[in-house]
Amino acid sequence: PVITGTGDFTITAWINRATVNTYDFICGNYGTGNTGGIEVYGKIDGTVILYIGAALTTSTVMTADTWYHYAATRTSGACKVYMNGVLDVSGTLASSIVGNNDFSIGNGEDYTSENFDGKIADVKVFNVALSAANIKELYDDSKVIIPSNISQTNLKGWWPLVDGAGDYA
Repeated sequence: PVITGTGDFTITAWINRATVNTYDFICGNYGTGNTGGIEVYGKIDGTVILYIGAALTTSTVMTADTWYHYAATRTSGACKVYMNGVLDVSGTLASSIVGNNDFSIGNGEDYTSENFDGKIADVKVFNVALSAANIKELYDDSKVIIPSNISQTNLKGWWPLVDGAGDYA
């Protein structure tokens, strides 16, 4: 598992939903066999939810066929969600993340009812909460893999999801 426990983390991804009238699993390890996991998913109203025992919902409403940069951080249970490099919503999601399932992108390992309809690129997971400046750096320059003042060892998973790139974990 890429993310477990109550520690700090950051998840980032570029998301382009083909439609916004369905539930779309973006990434996480939540599923039938792991309801104590983490999940990032799109709702039927165009918002995006970070779920860790409770939900934190963006105020940004996505439109179909448009790229958005999504980032979620957690520091000591305090979560912040950024859309396109700007803080969108914050709240407390302090539950421990159970690691029974592997981290999945686009469709849960054993949770197939919310297949992602669209495109997902450049998914990254860090074991630290990136700063607002780090998030903005990733949004402003898609060629940045690890933002300034963050160690390479803090990058726990990277899935470029472009032809021929493979994945890194």
